[in-house]
Amino acid sequence: MLKKLGMLLFLVLPRLVVIGLWVGTGFFREAFDTWVFPLIGVVLAPFSVLTWAWISLQKTAPPVYWWGVLILAVIVDIVAGRVGGNKQLYNRYGRT
Repeated sequence: MLKKLGMLLFLVLPRLVVIGLWVGTGFFREAFDTWVFPLIGVVLAPFSVLTWAWISLQKTAPPVYWWGVLILAVIVDIVAGRVGGNKQLYNRYGRT
């Protein structure tokens, strides 16, 4: 039961954070010129959109390791999409 709750939080919580920041603050309005990218973030890649917005709002040029953080966020989004969309992977790793 606890693993299933963890999987649910892993899949839902980042999307709720993106929605909350998008609606409640100007975080995404400052980072993106359009509403399309936050919408894509809610649907497909919440970790990547959050990371990109965070990097783009920095006042100085981002250090090299921040790009590594962005690549890691993309990998996490891919893994989260596979686990959330693939019942076989969920059964293998999410079963209690």
